[in-house]
Amino acid sequence: MLGRLVLIALQIVVGWFGAPLLLKYTSAGGDVQTFIHGAVFAVLVWLVGVVGSQVLKDVGMPSS
Repeated sequence: MLGRLVLIALQIVVGWFGAPLLLKYTSAGGDVQTFIHGAVFAVLVWLVGVVGSQVLKDVGMPSS
């Protein structure tokens, strides 16, 4: 249970601070920009979940 809470907190922190750093390198205008922002946030948080579940013991891999 504690491992899952740590993983959730790690995903929130990386999503909150890491995604804006990656968004500086994207350049799209209009309605596509909102989709790209959402995709960057989702992929980043998912990747942190996959890697974090391997590092932390007794935490299941995130599912789709």
